[in-house]
Amino acid sequence: AVVSTQSGHYGRDAPFTLKMISYTFSMLERILREKPLLAGLAEYQEGFFESFLRSLHRSMTISDHLYSQELTRELLYLFSPQISDSVDLPSILNSDVFTIFVAARFAIFNEGKSYDSALVELCVIAEIIKILLSVSPDELVGADSGADDSDAIHLATLWGHVRKMCGLSSTDDPFQCPTYLLSKVQQNLLPLFRKLALFLRYATSITGCAALKEIQSPQGEFNLLMRYLNISSLTALLSFDPGLKLNLVQKWCRSVDLDKFLATVEVNKTKREAKLIDLPKSYVDLLVKASKYTCPKIKFGKIQTTAVCLICGDLVCFQSYCCQESIGDTNFGPCNMHAHRCSGDLGVFLTLEKSQVLFLPLRTQGIFISGPYVDKYGEGYKSCKNKALTLSPQIYRKIELMWIRHEIRPMVSRNNDSMGFSRIEQIGLMY
Repeated sequence: AVVSTQSGHYGRDAPFTLKMISYTFSMLERILREKPLLAGLAEYQEGFFESFLRSLHRSMTISDHLYSQELTRELLYLFSPQISDSVDLPSILNSDVFTIFVAARFAIFNEGKSYDSALVELCVIAEIIKILLSVSPDELVGADSGADDSDAIHLATLWGHVRKMCGLSSTDDPFQCPTYLLSKVQQNLLPLFRKLALFLRYATSITGCAALKEIQSPQGEFNLLMRYLNISSLTALLSFDPGLKLNLVQKWCRSVDLDKFLATVEVNKTKREAKLIDLPKSYVDLLVKASKYTCPKIKFGKIQTTAVCLICGDLVCFQSYCCQESIGDTNFGPCNMHAHRCSGDLGVFLTLEKSQVLFLPLRTQGIFISGPYVDKYGEGYKSCKNKALTLSPQIYRKIELMWIRHEIRPMVSRNNDSMGFSRIEQIGLMY
């Protein structure tokens, strides 16, 4: 996305721009999950993010009219312990914490004095409270309650306090399994740590330690990011002595919309991670499933070729004119129409005739690549006589990462035949 930073443009689009930045770094964090966090991008990509954030900072601080003063007041209110009846704003616990961090960081940015540590501390506290409130008392019934870790014990005690402050419980009894609670908090806190580290890496040009430029275990990465974000320990972070921090936490808990919060928790529990469907190990099993497929338009007769959508798992007709439908004044085939309904015009299909993967990023162009099923020699589909193929997790993961990392559209545009791709210039009505 290209955002204008000329005079008069940013003020109108500030909320959208900040959400766009938050979304961009959230997706970047997901893309880099199997790469070194602070060394997973090419040099030109790192330069882009650094210059982009620098130009936005400059456009917001040159003059007040370039930034929405109303948005600034709202953000400052979120971090104020005072409650005002005249301000009708959601609690930070009902909002995306990273988006609020990005917005607040731009709102109070000062080249002469950094407030990054204070913002990181408050946002991490808010995220931890959200995680604690999402854990129900009976989530781990009968588990071992023994724990000698100070962070675990402190979290278990805080769990009871925040539930009482929010009105979820009449008592402040601690959680019965501190070790489980600590692992739950660390697991759910790691994505936020990664987003914060990525954003601050390109906003401040602080490169971080060499270990963050290597692939780490989740626990090792969590500890390294704690140091990068200047957080000594969870116990020190969550020690709320009487004062502004405790008053702020009490305000967040008392102003949270519990119905909305709990509904969001339930949605998150059922939300599927961005991944392609699980395929059977044997190619024959997939063919058996496809043999039971009947075309919704043709009541009699057998469909010669089918494809399975790797995003949702549905079977569709392939290279057939039977399921044509129109979008506007143009007719399209079954794969295009399914992609339009399933995944927003970006289709990923496994064709069962030749075990190829069909990418449909455009309604008039597509590309075939070798499928994830291989024989005992590691080679793909050769002829209709060779059906003894098994799933290669490595190849399937590469296909999945192409989809997650949004590499499909550039792949079709480049038309790189040296990589073994077969491009379809005119989709026509068969796909």
